[in-house]
Amino acid sequence: MAVAQRRNLTSLVVIGALLFLCASNSAWAQQLRVSPSPEALFADRLHIVLTEFNAGAEVEIRAERSMTFGGPAPQLFRSSARFLADANGRVDLASAAPIAGSYTGVDPMGLFWSMSAVPEAPSVDRYSEVRLAAYAKGRLLASTTVNIHGWLPSVEIRDVAAFPGSVFAAMPGAGRLPAIILLHGSDGGSGTVRVMAPMFASRGYAVLGLPYYSPPDQNGRRELEALPAAFSEIPIDRLEQARAWLARQPTVDAERIGLWGYSKGAEFALVAAAHFPWIRAVVASAPSDVIWEGWGPNVAPGTSAGFSFHGRSLPFVPYDYRGVGIYDSIAGGRRAHPDRAAAARISVETFKGDLLVAGAGKDATWDSAYMAQNIAERRAEAGLKTTLLIFPDAGHGLTGDPWAPKGEGAAAEAESQAQRTMWAETFDFFNRTLGAQ
Repeated sequence: MAVAQRRNLTSLVVIGALLFLCASNSAWAQQLRVSPSPEALFADRLHIVLTEFNAGAEVEIRAERSMTFGGPAPQLFRSSARFLADANGRVDLASAAPIAGSYTGVDPMGLFWSMSAVPEAPSVDRYSEVRLAAYAKGRLLASTTVNIHGWLPSVEIRDVAAFPGSVFAAMPGAGRLPAIILLHGSDGGSGTVRVMAPMFASRGYAVLGLPYYSPPDQNGRRELEALPAAFSEIPIDRLEQARAWLARQPTVDAERIGLWGYSKGAEFALVAAAHFPWIRAVVASAPSDVIWEGWGPNVAPGTSAGFSFHGRSLPFVPYDYRGVGIYDSIAGGRRAHPDRAAAARISVETFKGDLLVAGAGKDATWDSAYMAQNIAERRAEAGLKTTLLIFPDAGHGLTGDPWAPKGEGAAAEAESQAQRTMWAETFDFFNRTLGAQ
């Protein structure tokens, strides 16, 4: 082979290699960025942006997550959406609506909540991981992983012997912190408050997750035998004991104590706030404006209040057991007993602290929107300020996980939007009223 031919062949090989490298580099020049960080805390809001694409290019973003919803094994969930890159070659999920996909409209968190189960085996290792990948013409161009953390690893969590099933969570070395007492709903037991306590602690609070009753499960077993098995005559005095315990903790500023309650826990929190002037702030999610009757093992219908104070049963509204389901029983009880509803009304106007109440227009458990509105109106009549949130298209689960897969459609979107707003407003409210560090 002539020298000139060998040189030409060598040049072609070099040029081909350079072209291959350039093509490879340009294929991965595109970026999928998540801010403020792909390491996210529960209920954080993320900003997802694609960059370095061709103007007008069609880009598909796919999301995958492995979760367990009551089944024996993890299940794979997936969502996707297609976008057109703008004139700068960007796709910003905070401003761009998909042209097709598992959700519609502008929603920076749409890929998370619009996931649906798929029959494939999970390809992600942990439920906290959400894998995001960007494709153009079927080719993978950029990817990243978002890790969702329930709480910061530095949060210290310990059991509290004085209160069965309870936990205390706080950031170490943070000085004297405002405190929040968490009150679960009708599920009872320790599950909810054990998860919520370190989550709130990650936001700068000393947190006492306080179970107050433990019902039997379908097999008759009870998690916490030391607590009542029935939701009947629950003593609100328990919060006085909790306050005394918090005051003895060197990390707690006992002058700044708030309550967070959901559903029946919101009812509990409001009843307590009407009785105890030391409570500074209350968040009542999906609340009641009256006290309802108690129920549970060995409790005859209509004979017992849900709550008591200093050993005395508080006035209550009986259920109407002719109704079909809990919603009808509650609404029917109120209609059938207007005088008792008036007597059982929670005196929210006696609470001089700060209050946030939130109700849902499609609440299938009880009419929390109506009752939250009543609470705000009673306080307004007394000249007291209340933060009122009404979510017309959401259901009872206002304090649920906004990240969790909910499937496609308007109802799923409304639930996620309500949960995101509820958590943002909750943390902002406590920061304003208690002053987290």
